[in-house]
Amino acid sequence: MDGAGPLRGYLGITLPLLRPALVVAAIINVINVFNSFPIIWAMTGGGPGFATDTPTTYLYKLAFDNQSVGEPAAMAVVNFGLILAVVLVYLRVVRRQEDTP
Repeated sequence: MDGAGPLRGYLGITLPLLRPALVVAAIINVINVFNSFPIIWAMTGGGPGFATDTPTTYLYKLAFDNQSVGEPAAMAVVNFGLILAVVLVYLRVVRRQEDTP
């Protein structure tokens, strides 16, 4: 890439080489969001209001603070489906990286 500036060099060379690592890091970060319940609950309790809620803390509030069962149960199934989809994408990316020479 003779004559390419710093931006073109980054977009044409560096970023494509970093893409597999960035995808894995992003997927692990998304999975970690669903596992951050104790930290958020201990620090803020999901408040003020619903400002710092994640899906897990919101489910907890609905189930135990509002004494509701149906909506949190349905949301838990959707949460499980989302996590399963993210894990499947992660496994596909990792498997693709192992297959490339």
